[in-house]
Amino acid sequence: MRYHSTGWPYGLGMEPGDGGAKGLAIGFGWDSDPSFWDHGLNPYVVAYDRAEVAAWHLVATLDQIATLLPKRPIDLFCHSLGSRVVIRAIAQAADREAPDELKPRLHAVIAALDRVILLAGAERVMEAQLMMRRLNHGLLKASERAKALFPKVPAFYNIVSRENDVLDKLAENFGPAAPGSKQVVGHNGLEALDPNWVDIQLDDSTVADWFLRRGYHVSGDNTSGLFTVLDHWIHYTWRDNMRVYNDILRDRARWKISDLKAEKQDGKRIFDSLRIRSNSGSLFIGARD
Repeated sequence: MRYHSTGWPYGLGMEPGDGGAKGLAIGFGWDSDPSFWDHGLNPYVVAYDRAEVAAWHLVATLDQIATLLPKRPIDLFCHSLGSRVVIRAIAQAADREAPDELKPRLHAVIAALDRVILLAGAERVMEAQLMMRRLNHGLLKASERAKALFPKVPAFYNIVSRENDVLDKLAENFGPAAPGSKQVVGHNGLEALDPNWVDIQLDDSTVADWFLRRGYHVSGDNTSGLFTVLDHWIHYTWRDNMRVYNDILRDRARWKISDLKAEKQDGKRIFDSLRIRSNSGSLFIGARD
């Protein structure tokens, strides 16, 4: 268990006692581990539904941070079902149907967000697409950004790998019923190109070689054994993976999404080009807005 409980703040370069000079880390906790015996339901469905409620509490938390620290950018770092909390929180803050009296504060939350890193995301693709549609006001072309509701949109770094296939399938098949595709962002990515979202498949050999040439030995899965397809924690327990996230947050000029999207090998994109599509259920039906 200790290998699955690495300290995220330390891995992301935070230091205690420095007065926030290297960043302020705030852990957002929510009840994501319901008992089958307590509910008599599919516990994953309960956890997934609780994440929707927790999302609004995250919005309130971000509102307080943005109010107290108005000049500091806010980054979000999440894993697995935490991605649902984050994606739904941002979607709620960007909802054009929100009460008018709340919109200034909600828009201030969006403006304060800078970078979002999603690890092995368990939120469904359609929900992520809904969030991006709200952020982009239905416009995906960078040339039309000036017409969007939010002139500044957070940068999303979506970290995926095929080692998570088994757990992805559990999420897709045991999650609550919903219209459209059941695919999750940790497996299929956004399934769309967006100037503020990039899918990074750590276990793809081309991606791994790109990182290795830059001094990062990343890993998306183990080399042998059962945990080749069951290691749900390697995204943050593998040391150099955390180095990448640390540098994305701290060396911002070097890790712009536009630059990552421009990287190619043999004329093909290195990122946003996932090679882990499943054989069934991968058709995206439509986003709800």
